[in-house]
Amino acid sequence: MEFGLNWLRDNLGPCAVPTVAWQIDPFGHSKEQAKLFAEMGFDGLFFARIDYRDKEVRKTSKALQMWWEGGEEDDVDSTIFTGVFDTHYSNPSGFCWDIICEDEPINDDPRLEEYNVDQKINDFENYVNDHLRYYKDQEHIMFTMGDDFQYQNARMNFKNMDKLIQHMNENSEESGIHVLYSTPSCYLQALQTGSEVYPYKSDDFFPYASGRNSYWTGYFTSRPSIKLQERLGARDLIVTRQLGLLGVRNKGAECAFNLHRAMGLMQHHDAITGTEKQNVAEDYSKRLFKATQECQEENFMKIFERSGIDSSTIDLSQTNCPALNISQCAVSENNENFIISIYNPLSKHVSPYIRVPVPSTEYGVYDDQGERLTVQVNQIPSFIKSIPGRISLAEYELIVRVVGVPPLGYRQVFVQKESGKEQNSISPVLPLEDMPDGLGLQTSNEVQIDLQYYTGSTSGGQPSGAYVFRPDSSGKQPIGEPKYSEILGELVNETIMETGEWGALSIRTYADTDVTEVTWQVGPIPGGKEAVVVYSTNMETDGVFYTDANGRQTIQRKREIINKFDGLKDAELESSNYYPITTRLELRGQDVMTVITDRSQGGSSLEDGQLELMVHRRCLLDDWYGVGESLMEDAFGQGLVARGQHYLLKGSSLAQARILNQEKVLTPQLSFIGTSFALEDWKSLSTDLLTYSALEKDLPASIQLLTLSNWKDTQVLLRFQHIFDKGEDEESIVVDLNNMFKEFDVETLEEMTLAGNQPLKKKENQSYTDGLAFDLNPMQIRTFVANVIWK
Repeated sequence: MEFGLNWLRDNLGPCAVPTVAWQIDPFGHSKEQAKLFAEMGFDGLFFARIDYRDKEVRKTSKALQMWWEGGEEDDVDSTIFTGVFDTHYSNPSGFCWDIICEDEPINDDPRLEEYNVDQKINDFENYVNDHLRYYKDQEHIMFTMGDDFQYQNARMNFKNMDKLIQHMNENSEESGIHVLYSTPSCYLQALQTGSEVYPYKSDDFFPYASGRNSYWTGYFTSRPSIKLQERLGARDLIVTRQLGLLGVRNKGAECAFNLHRAMGLMQHHDAITGTEKQNVAEDYSKRLFKATQECQEENFMKIFERSGIDSSTIDLSQTNCPALNISQCAVSENNENFIISIYNPLSKHVSPYIRVPVPSTEYGVYDDQGERLTVQVNQIPSFIKSIPGRISLAEYELIVRVVGVPPLGYRQVFVQKESGKEQNSISPVLPLEDMPDGLGLQTSNEVQIDLQYYTGSTSGGQPSGAYVFRPDSSGKQPIGEPKYSEILGELVNETIMETGEWGALSIRTYADTDVTEVTWQVGPIPGGKEAVVVYSTNMETDGVFYTDANGRQTIQRKREIINKFDGLKDAELESSNYYPITTRLELRGQDVMTVITDRSQGGSSLEDGQLELMVHRRCLLDDWYGVGESLMEDAFGQGLVARGQHYLLKGSSLAQARILNQEKVLTPQLSFIGTSFALEDWKSLSTDLLTYSALEKDLPASIQLLTLSNWKDTQVLLRFQHIFDKGEDEESIVVDLNNMFKEFDVETLEEMTLAGNQPLKKKENQSYTDGLAFDLNPMQIRTFVANVIWK
């Protein structure tokens, strides 16, 4: 949004700044989205799709237009006027004029037998009066003139609309209706002149159903690999913007522009959702892959140029490993010596465990001071090595913890093959026969984790598809007979369950951390199956669970059997209780159990004390909502294999869960580079050049610098976020930018709207900056253009 809104302002001028958000086709709307739009300076929001029963209730009570509270009650700055169309976003019935339409055009030549002006005017007058009854304001109504794939013949459209406007207005005195071309912002302005009182809404519009058996909750998971690619792309864009201030400023501006464009395209409501055709999905993926690769190469060059390493000693043909998720990396597999750069986009120090695929076991890993690090060498399980499309020499993974990677900065480590020295001991995959009764894996804090599946409905009526999740009546089923194994070591222990021929699940417990890493692998899926990871406890939750809204505030949910709109029992008890999980699904009771995802997924709590997340799906039929093909996602000539992670935290505070949430959303970016360096060469380099932070002093733990980016010649864009939600940490934090940054000093601050495209309008009793200091309240984001002096 920042990228697009500022492009409009810079290229078309301040009059082009939009004031209304127009989201007519997305299938569900989050509370956080309302908050973000309000804080971007939008006055209103319009869309078409809400639950069909909700729409009928609102039509009856004239509540299609409302004040939507995106934040706390009475938080005016997070509240936005919102309008829902009473039908769809199409032309009025009978008034579709395009080459794909079948409605009669307006024939206003009275000499012709097809003359139909009187009939068309009468029909439109009746249409207006019929729909006006759904709205409080009886003086103004807005109709959309168009639909998907229309305006292929714009002349035909506008010629007929011109005629409609002309002949309706010739009859205005009699009908009381005046018709004109308008815009959503003009319509909203007209509504604001009235005295009508509109209702308030404080929750969201999930889940969206278009019919009794048609809950659009499948797209929360559809195309899981693209959803992971988008998550990592967002991280890579943040890193690229941060590193844009290092070295020669604006070097790499073209790659940042291309990555903005690719990420913007991925936000389309038929892109990130997974509701596009297969060839379109592949095009989206290719564009984003190309942009991220270009930027990561540029990012590494900025780091390399600062490191003091002789360019003749390194191989720049490849600088990153996009297939680490399947234990594949050409750099680490084909170079005896290589350097790993770990970049941390967070505003606090992190100490991540990293996994490096290698073909043998005799490697040493050294930090930026030349000290040897503790390494665990794990055998790679066969179900990973057999993933279709994996072309790798790696038989093992080096597991090492890199301590103290600085905020908005990097630390580098050196890896060398050490033939002839005492080899690292191997942690092999060992069969595990003696497992407790019951399916799944058991954690030390008494959470049972299992991998199961639903069968999508295909037997008449609404099928399960890219948009819709509709399981048949058989319920969740185990994938197959489980087979257990384990890998034990000094840094991490892993218990593995392979289930059937297309599922695997493992739990990893690392030293010095309370987090359980849950790794799942699903596929190739036999058609018609939808896989879920299920977390079961003995917690008493009374049907209540919590989801995130766009990765930020948490929303309380209640498992429902009776629909709240019509009072009838839901026909689809599973899919009607599914919600989008951008980052976090949670139970709260005598304990707190949080599951953090590595990508957007669908999830719920369908039984007390239990959470489930859908991780992959493959549907036999199209669900009739526009894709035009079934969701049978292939890769390398067979069904797609998806692999990913959840992060489980149980018995910790909500604040600890939020911190983990931040760490897993903005994971370190790893760069790999082959080198002819020897260890002694590495030790001779200055430690100051092998580690770096853009910050001169630490920010409070509750504050994340969301955006650090070049702006104008002597300006930088800064966007700060208080990461905690209500109930996690109520404390307001003061941030002081004096002597904060390594590359520049801040002279003055101008506060902007959230998108950074217009100054924030000052209001009474609102907190502003005191020089270079300002306060942040829980969940608050503040955006500034800083005038700076470069050092």
